[in-house]
Amino acid sequence: MKAEGSIKNGNIQGRIVWVGVTVMFTLLIFLQSSMNGTISEKESMGFLNIINSFLIAIRFEKTVTHQMVRKAAHIIEYFILGILHVLATASDSRRVLIKQFPRILLLTMTTALVDETIQLFVPGREGLVSDILLDCMSAFTGIFITSMFVSIAKKSEK
Repeated sequence: MKAEGSIKNGNIQGRIVWVGVTVMFTLLIFLQSSMNGTISEKESMGFLNIINSFLIAIRFEKTVTHQMVRKAAHIIEYFILGILHVLATASDSRRVLIKQFPRILLLTMTTALVDETIQLFVPGREGLVSDILLDCMSAFTGIFITSMFVSIAKKSEK
């Protein structure tokens, strides 16, 4: 009986850590959004140069555009955020995880909305509905895939 309680306490402590990581990652997203247009463009151009240099080095005939880098950043950020939200709310029960799915999705959608709203007030940036949609689709994908893995893992534990 005592071992069972310590396992549950470990799960709670693990969730607290995941909540902290999720909050920090969300703040990082908001920090990126608060960079003015010049700084943000310079940062993404740095990534663009690295990627295209690599593609040239491996003799790949196509190059990546600035727009592709910026949209890839949205996809990666929100895919990771979706994963983190699932890990932060993962429960001992598959049923609870399924019930949490809409709440997790709503949290990531709200984050995307706030993210793009921040950009409306930053010089040289713009908040785009298309970015909100891209963010939500990426988060949904991360949430769905992670939920499936967690659900399968919990089912196999029984």
